[in-house]
Amino acid sequence: MEAIDVLLEHWQKNGLSRIQVAENFSKCSLYVTCEPCIMCAGSLSILGMLIESDYMMKEVYYGCANDKFGGCGSILSLHSSSSKLLAR
Repeated sequence: MEAIDVLLEHWQKNGLSRIQVAENFSKCSLYVTCEPCIMCAGSLSILGMLIESDYMMKEVYYGCANDKFGGCGSILSLHSSSSKLLAR
């Protein structure tokens, strides 16, 4: 999440509009060693909703499943949840 914060701050400092930030974010792929936990996967989903509901992170790649806390399919599938449900 730290890398995403730095990236968003950089884009905003460069004067990109909310839509431009959302478009850039939707072109990004995240590479991590272990499947994001439920909290991180939920944060990624909410971040996409807060930036612009039509734009989500393009892809998340991980090297191994997180059998205890995985939020991208091992325990919960937050990546496939509708962001509109989170807004209610």
